[in-house]
Amino acid sequence: MSYQGWKNYETWAVNLHMRNDPGIYEYVRETAVAVSKDWKDLADEIKNFIEENVLDAAIYEIDGDRYALARDLLTGAFQAVDFDEIARGYIEDFGGDIPDRMIKDYTDTYEAAIEAGQDITVDASEPEVFVYHGDDGNEYNFKYDEATNLLLEVPPNIDPEIYILAVSQNW
Repeated sequence: MSYQGWKNYETWAVNLHMRNDPGIYEYVRETAVAVSKDWKDLADEIKNFIEENVLDAAIYEIDGDRYALARDLLTGAFQAVDFDEIARGYIEDFGGDIPDRMIKDYTDTYEAAIEAGQDITVDASEPEVFVYHGDDGNEYNFKYDEATNLLLEVPPNIDPEIYILAVSQNW
Protein backbone atom coordinates (compact mmCIF):
# COMPACT_ATOMS: atom_id res chain seq x y z
CA MET A 1 0.00 0.00 0.00
CA SER A 2 1.58 3.30 -1.07
CA TYR A 3 2.06 6.19 1.34
CA GLN A 4 2.75 9.86 0.52
CA GLY A 5 3.98 8.88 -2.96
CA TRP A 6 6.32 6.17 -1.62
CA LYS A 7 5.95 2.39 -1.86
CA ASN A 8 4.82 2.12 1.78
CA TYR A 9 4.91 3.87 5.15
CA GLU A 10 8.17 2.23 6.17
CA THR A 11 9.99 3.49 3.06
CA TRP A 12 8.56 6.97 3.51
CA ALA A 13 9.55 7.09 7.19
CA VAL A 14 13.14 5.92 6.62
CA ASN A 15 13.57 8.41 3.76
CA LEU A 16 12.10 11.24 5.86
CA HIS A 17 14.39 10.60 8.81
CA MET A 18 17.45 10.16 6.59
CA ARG A 19 16.82 13.48 4.87
CA ASN A 20 16.19 15.28 8.18
CA ASP A 21 19.39 14.01 9.82
CA PRO A 22 22.29 16.11 8.49
CA GLY A 23 24.89 13.43 9.29
CA ILE A 24 23.03 10.64 7.52
CA TYR A 25 22.08 12.90 4.61
CA GLU A 26 25.70 13.95 4.06
CA TYR A 27 26.90 10.34 4.30
CA VAL A 28 24.36 9.21 1.67
CA ARG A 29 25.15 12.19 -0.58
CA GLU A 30 28.88 11.42 -0.47
CA THR A 31 28.20 7.72 -1.03
CA ALA A 32 25.94 8.48 -4.01
CA VAL A 33 28.73 10.49 -5.61
CA ALA A 34 31.34 7.78 -4.86
CA VAL A 35 29.31 4.80 -6.09
CA SER A 36 30.17 4.17 -9.71
CA LYS A 37 28.01 1.24 -10.84
CA ASP A 38 24.34 2.11 -10.28
CA TRP A 39 21.67 2.94 -7.73
CA LYS A 40 21.59 -0.71 -6.61
CA ASP A 41 25.02 -0.19 -5.05
CA LEU A 42 23.74 2.92 -3.28
CA ALA A 43 20.65 1.02 -2.10
CA ASP A 44 22.88 -1.69 -0.59
CA GLU A 45 25.06 0.93 1.11
CA ILE A 46 22.03 2.72 2.58
CA LYS A 47 20.49 -0.54 3.78
CA ASN A 48 23.74 -1.67 5.42
CA PHE A 49 24.25 1.75 7.03
CA ILE A 50 20.73 1.86 8.50
CA GLU A 51 20.93 -1.76 9.61
CA GLU A 52 24.28 -1.31 11.37
CA ASN A 53 23.74 2.16 12.82
CA VAL A 54 20.03 2.23 13.59
CA LEU A 55 18.38 -1.18 13.56
CA ASP A 56 21.11 -3.09 15.41
CA ALA A 57 21.37 -0.33 18.04
CA ALA A 58 17.60 -0.30 18.58
CA ILE A 59 17.41 -4.09 18.81
CA TYR A 60 20.25 -4.09 21.34
CA GLU A 61 18.22 -1.68 23.49
CA ILE A 62 15.10 -3.89 23.35
CA ASP A 63 16.88 -7.19 23.95
CA GLY A 64 15.21 -9.84 26.09
CA ASP A 65 12.10 -11.99 25.99
CA ARG A 66 9.93 -9.21 27.35
CA TYR A 67 10.51 -7.17 24.19
CA ALA A 68 10.40 -9.97 21.62
CA LEU A 69 7.26 -8.57 19.99
CA ALA A 70 8.77 -5.09 19.64
CA ARG A 71 11.96 -6.58 18.20
CA ASP A 72 9.98 -8.66 15.69
CA LEU A 73 7.86 -5.67 14.65
CA LEU A 74 10.95 -3.52 14.18
CA THR A 75 12.66 -6.22 12.11
CA GLY A 76 9.53 -6.67 9.98
CA ALA A 77 9.25 -2.93 9.36
CA PHE A 78 12.90 -2.80 8.30
CA GLN A 79 12.35 -5.63 5.82
CA ALA A 80 9.45 -3.71 4.26
CA VAL A 81 11.63 -0.68 3.39
CA ASP A 82 12.28 -0.28 -0.35
CA PHE A 83 15.90 0.87 -0.28
CA ASP A 84 16.01 0.82 -4.09
CA GLU A 85 13.33 3.52 -4.20
CA ILE A 86 15.20 5.62 -1.63
CA ALA A 87 18.47 5.27 -3.55
CA ARG A 88 16.85 6.27 -6.85
CA GLY A 89 15.44 9.34 -5.10
CA TYR A 90 18.88 10.40 -3.92
CA ILE A 91 20.42 9.89 -7.35
CA GLU A 92 17.64 12.01 -8.89
CA ASP A 93 18.32 14.72 -6.28
CA PHE A 94 21.95 14.96 -7.24
CA GLY A 95 21.29 16.16 -10.75
CA GLY A 96 19.31 13.41 -12.42
CA ASP A 97 22.12 12.73 -14.86
CA ILE A 98 24.21 9.66 -14.33
CA PRO A 99 28.00 9.68 -14.70
CA ASP A 100 29.55 8.69 -18.04
CA ARG A 101 31.11 5.57 -16.50
CA MET A 102 27.63 4.40 -15.46
CA ILE A 103 26.32 5.05 -18.98
CA LYS A 104 29.11 2.82 -20.27
CA ASP A 105 28.17 0.10 -17.73
CA TYR A 106 24.50 0.33 -18.75
CA THR A 107 25.41 0.27 -22.45
CA ASP A 108 27.66 -2.79 -21.97
CA THR A 109 24.88 -4.57 -20.05
CA TYR A 110 22.34 -3.61 -22.73
CA GLU A 111 24.57 -4.92 -25.55
CA ALA A 112 25.23 -8.20 -23.71
CA ALA A 113 21.48 -8.63 -23.13
CA ILE A 114 20.69 -8.04 -26.82
CA GLU A 115 23.37 -10.57 -27.81
CA ALA A 116 21.80 -13.06 -25.39
CA GLY A 117 18.45 -12.78 -27.20
CA GLN A 118 16.75 -10.23 -24.98
CA ASP A 119 14.72 -7.39 -26.43
CA ILE A 120 13.01 -4.17 -25.44
CA THR A 121 10.40 -2.01 -27.14
CA VAL A 122 9.58 1.48 -25.91
CA ASP A 123 6.62 3.35 -27.35
CA ALA A 124 6.34 6.68 -25.54
CA SER A 125 3.23 7.68 -27.50
CA GLU A 126 1.04 4.92 -25.98
CA PRO A 127 2.94 4.78 -23.49
CA GLU A 128 4.09 1.18 -23.42
CA VAL A 129 7.32 -0.60 -22.47
CA PHE A 130 7.86 -4.26 -23.30
CA VAL A 131 10.92 -6.16 -22.03
CA TYR A 132 11.71 -9.73 -23.05
CA HIS A 133 14.37 -11.77 -21.31
CA GLY A 134 15.12 -14.45 -23.88
CA ASP A 135 17.45 -16.36 -21.58
CA ASP A 136 14.83 -17.08 -18.92
CA GLY A 137 11.67 -16.43 -20.94
CA ASN A 138 10.38 -13.70 -18.62
CA GLU A 139 8.34 -10.95 -20.22
CA TYR A 140 7.50 -7.59 -18.68
CA ASN A 141 4.82 -5.43 -20.25
CA PHE A 142 4.13 -2.00 -18.81
CA LYS A 143 1.28 0.15 -20.11
CA TYR A 144 -0.15 3.58 -19.41
CA ASP A 145 0.68 4.78 -15.85
CA GLU A 146 3.13 1.93 -15.20
CA ALA A 147 4.99 2.70 -18.42
CA THR A 148 4.92 6.44 -17.73
CA ASN A 149 6.34 5.92 -14.23
CA LEU A 150 9.03 3.61 -15.58
CA LEU A 151 10.00 6.14 -18.26
CA LEU A 152 10.13 8.91 -15.64
CA GLU A 153 12.82 6.92 -13.80
CA VAL A 154 15.14 7.12 -16.82
CA PRO A 155 17.87 9.75 -16.30
CA PRO A 156 17.79 12.44 -18.98
CA ASN A 157 21.26 11.67 -20.34
CA ILE A 158 20.73 8.05 -21.38
CA ASP A 159 18.59 6.29 -23.98
CA PRO A 160 15.48 4.78 -22.30
CA GLU A 161 15.91 1.42 -24.05
CA ILE A 162 19.50 1.07 -22.84
CA TYR A 163 18.63 2.10 -19.29
CA ILE A 164 15.48 0.00 -18.87
CA LEU A 165 16.90 -3.18 -20.40
CA ALA A 166 20.07 -2.86 -18.28
CA VAL A 167 18.11 -2.21 -15.07
CA SER A 168 15.71 -5.07 -15.87
CA GLN A 169 18.57 -7.54 -15.40
CA ASN A 170 17.93 -7.14 -11.64
CA TRP A 171 14.19 -7.90 -11.87
